[in-house]
Amino acid sequence: MKEQLELLSKYSDKTIEEIETLFRGNPKLLSASVLGVNVFEELKAQINKNQVLKELIVYINDNYSVGDKLAPDREVAEVLGYERSTVREYYPNLKLFGYLDVNHGKSTVFKRSFEKQIIELVKS
Repeated sequence: MKEQLELLSKYSDKTIEEIETLFRGNPKLLSASVLGVNVFEELKAQINKNQVLKELIVYINDNYSVGDKLAPDREVAEVLGYERSTVREYYPNLKLFGYLDVNHGKSTVFKRSFEKQIIELVKS
């Protein structure tokens, strides 16, 4: 599993199309999973079906620049109209793909910009 996570982080600066191409061409990436779940496909599926994740991505993209500390998760949840636990459950996926740096007990930092394709997907 460590090797699979390292492979995913190695490609964290790629666009969705580039990652999909790499996934198709590399059996290790294609099977990259955490606890048996293909994390890239899972993130895409969650974005497609989950309004909370869409709203969280749009909120972060529209209100923060790379390197900014996010407001405490309870404040983010309040702004979005959700429970704190609901918002926090999506942070690990965003961290896995390099968008957030989550430091429990400290701050969460917006680590890298969302690709244009992700923003188009969540705003559609």
